[in-house]
Amino acid sequence: MQIAECQCDVFTGAAPATVQTDFKRRVERNTVLRPKDALSPLFEAVMNAVDAIQEAAETNGKITIEILRGQPKQQQLLGLPIRSFIIRDNGVGVTEDNYHAFETDSTGHKKDIGGKGVGRFLWLKAFDHAEVTSVFIGDHQKPVRRTFKLCLSERGIEDHAVVEIDHGQRGTEVRLCDYKEEFQKEVPASSEVICKRLVEYFLQYFVLGTMPPISVRDHGGDEDYDHDVWAMFSNNVEKARAKQESFELSGHLITVDHFLVSHSFQNAHRLYFCADKKMVTSKPLIGRISNLPPTSLRTPDGAALMYAGYVSGDYLDRANNMERTSINLPDEDSNQGPGWDTLLDRTVKTSSAFLEPYTKPIKDVKDERIRRFTQTRSPQFRPVVKHRPDLIDTIPPNVTEDKLDQELYRVAQIYDSDLRSRAAELLAQSPGPEEWERFRDHYGQFLEEWNESGVAKLAKHVVHRKATIDFFKAIIRKIPETGKYHLEDAIHGLIFPLHNTSDDLAPDKMNLWMIDEKLSYHYYLASNLTFKQQAPVSISGGKKPDITIYNNQSALVNEEQPFSSVTLLEFKRPLRNDYTEEENPIVQIFEYADKLRSGRALDRNERPISIRPHTPIYAYVLCDPAPSLEKYARYHGLVPTPDGSGYFGYNGQVEVWVEVITFDKLIQDAEKRNMALFDQLNIPR
Repeated sequence: MQIAECQCDVFTGAAPATVQTDFKRRVERNTVLRPKDALSPLFEAVMNAVDAIQEAAETNGKITIEILRGQPKQQQLLGLPIRSFIIRDNGVGVTEDNYHAFETDSTGHKKDIGGKGVGRFLWLKAFDHAEVTSVFIGDHQKPVRRTFKLCLSERGIEDHAVVEIDHGQRGTEVRLCDYKEEFQKEVPASSEVICKRLVEYFLQYFVLGTMPPISVRDHGGDEDYDHDVWAMFSNNVEKARAKQESFELSGHLITVDHFLVSHSFQNAHRLYFCADKKMVTSKPLIGRISNLPPTSLRTPDGAALMYAGYVSGDYLDRANNMERTSINLPDEDSNQGPGWDTLLDRTVKTSSAFLEPYTKPIKDVKDERIRRFTQTRSPQFRPVVKHRPDLIDTIPPNVTEDKLDQELYRVAQIYDSDLRSRAAELLAQSPGPEEWERFRDHYGQFLEEWNESGVAKLAKHVVHRKATIDFFKAIIRKIPETGKYHLEDAIHGLIFPLHNTSDDLAPDKMNLWMIDEKLSYHYYLASNLTFKQQAPVSISGGKKPDITIYNNQSALVNEEQPFSSVTLLEFKRPLRNDYTEEENPIVQIFEYADKLRSGRALDRNERPISIRPHTPIYAYVLCDPAPSLEKYARYHGLVPTPDGSGYFGYNGQVEVWVEVITFDKLIQDAEKRNMALFDQLNIPR
């Protein structure tokens, strides 16, 4: 039926309404509607229209929705914000029984068909007011026109009038007038999007064929845009329905309709949870189904499709809230039925099984990529790839090369934690004779995984050492672009990063093993920090050794526990040969030793620790051979090493053991100590 433009004063003949609720209080205090659900009032009005057509048993029923944009009495230009809706149907009309439902709070008038009696409250929550004009067949079998206005007053229903008319088409027109600002901002600007949302919300009606013909008209200035919502459903959804299946959840039957819809219709894979034959809420599937790409699925003919799973059942119907905007399931531990986690888990498993033909090819490509990655770059992750494919499945299929290492590390941590838990369980068991065979099988399987995990970690460790040695070889050579050598900071940083302490870095970030494996096991290390900046000691002055290592405290004395020893490291630039008396690194070492013994040491709890007069101090000077340095080595009583590649000795005056190590000797000795491991892993020399 057609009426004039939306006006606030079109109704006349005000008749008192017997209102049985405080509308204003009910809307403002008891009705919940989030701005993001700004289309819910429209859906409620359309739902009323569907119910009215079904109640009338109208075989030629139809629903039209008209969109009004912009400000009142302005030209309705497409692109301006949507301000109002007009919803028309040719259903039974607002009969006396139906009108009584408008007057009554939380009516059960439509309870049997899923109605909650709260649609009119949502209208007033989102809109300034609503206007209703309806024609129905009265008691005398004559058409009767009923008009009234819903507004935010105590009575709620205003300007109610009922008159018999000579003729008129049965049906109802509802005007939802003037969106409130906070809701208007959330309304989609496109009428096509609104049509898609209608299909989503009323999908069960479309699927069952009970949705009347429905169209949306969008006034657009000189041209009107008409959308056939059924055509949109047929073109985008109906052809894509692939399967319907059900599962039982704590005695409740849950049905899942699987659809593969056009990418233009839906931009993400989602599950839609329906109650009372309407879509109420949805959940994204990315991150929940392994190997499901965030972009569309591809069919053999190249079509881009998105998955849509519609979930329904009596359990969801009963949990639908009064406003039909939320499905309120019990807490998981309430013993009142399955909660959201349980429902979602079972539904995701059902959807995952349906999607396997699409996800398996993606999984196969990803698995092969990970296999190559662990073979060539990260062998430490091989055991988790072999023994825990379920964890590998959680890695996104489109992860970048850089992120792949992080993802493998994440799942390897989970795998290692599981291994440790299994080890604890096995060690806690005391199997009897009848259980021994089963225990031995479990133990053998576990031991295989445990050993493979350990070997993989060792492989990473060995590969890291080989790469470090090769990098060290590179930085003691000339820089091709400049013909110069790297400064000592480059070498220093490779052994231990500058301006850091052992409290700042994990052990695998230190390469002290290149000098001596024992150096990795220390109490505290400071790199390129003055004594005053070093935590264990309280020494003034600006002396700053390249690296100072405080070795573990002695536990064999009763008084203040002294450090067992201190180690000093000094680095020099490759092929440097301009050492002077002032820059002589051997003399620098002796000065550092004197300074250390003059100070007072504290442990990390600020308890005193002795650096006694005779505390051993060991020093390493790492450099290239140079005549000027060799001269100072002889002057201070150092003697050549047996292989002639360095100097060592003890200076009794300052009680310091000194070793001068050339870079070539450092590399050669590090390679010799690790060669057996390199050979075991077939790492080329």
